[in-house]
Amino acid sequence: MLIALALVLTTAPADAQTYTFGEETKTNPQVYKPDFVHDSTFEFGIFDKGGQRIATAYYRILKEESEGRKLWRFKYVGRNSGSSESSECWVDIDDLSPVRSTRKVVYDNQAYYSDVAYQAGQAVVRERRGEMNPSERGFKLPEGTYDYEELMWLVPLLDFEGAEQVKISVFDSLNLLPLTVTVVDEGIEPVHVQEKEYSGHKFSFRIQQSPYVLYSVLQDGREVPALINMGDREFVNLELSRKKEGKRQPRKSGGSGS
Repeated sequence: MLIALALVLTTAPADAQTYTFGEETKTNPQVYKPDFVHDSTFEFGIFDKGGQRIATAYYRILKEESEGRKLWRFKYVGRNSGSSESSECWVDIDDLSPVRSTRKVVYDNQAYYSDVAYQAGQAVVRERRGEMNPSERGFKLPEGTYDYEELMWLVPLLDFEGAEQVKISVFDSLNLLPLTVTVVDEGIEPVHVQEKEYSGHKFSFRIQQSPYVLYSVLQDGREVPALINMGDREFVNLELSRKKEGKRQPRKSGGSGS
C-alpha cells in the first residue's frame, strides 16, 4: 500500500499464518499494462471517521533500472505532529511483481525498520526495532505474490475478465504475513472528493480483518487512486481535477497471470 495505507507502528507476530477471504474464484489475474508517468507525485490528506484531518501522505512514482531490470519505484511518506512513516517498493515494470520493499516508522522517539527482499519463491525479511539487534526471517510464498506496499497502484490494474472478484496473493509487509486476498470489482459509480463528483471505479477487499474500499478516477487518461477508506480513516487525493477527467477507454492486458 502501500506503498503503506496506514500510519501505524506495527508489532510483528511470532509466527506467520496464511489468511484466506472470499469464495472460490479466479486466482492470479493478469494486470493491465501499467501506464504510470515517471516522477509523478501525489498529495493525500488522511482523515479520521469524523472528517478531521490527522496527517498528510505524499507519494511518488519513479521509473528505474537495476541490474538490467526495468522497475517502478513507489515512494511514500506519511506524517503528523507525533509520528512519521515512509516506505519504498520496487516492482517489475510490466507485471508489477515485487523485487523489494522497505519501511521506516518513527513514533514516540522510537524507530522501526524493515526490508523485504523477494527471491525464488520466498520473502527474506530483515527488521530492527530501536536499539535492538537486527533480525532476519524467511517466508515461503506462492507464485505471483504481490507486496502490500504496492496495492493502491496494483488493484485498479487487475484484469477481472468480466468476473466480479479475483484472488491475489499478498505479502503483508506491515505484519509480516502471507495472505490470500479477494478483490471485488464493484463497478463504476460516483465518488465525491473535496465536494466534487467524479466517475469512480470502486474496488473492495480486506487485509486480515481490516476492510478497504478504493476508488480510482481518470486523470489525463490514466486511472489514479482517488479515495481509500479503511474504516477508521480515509485517504483522499487532494490533487484531483475535474478538467483532467475524461472518458474511460478499453485497456490492453499486459504482464503475466495464471
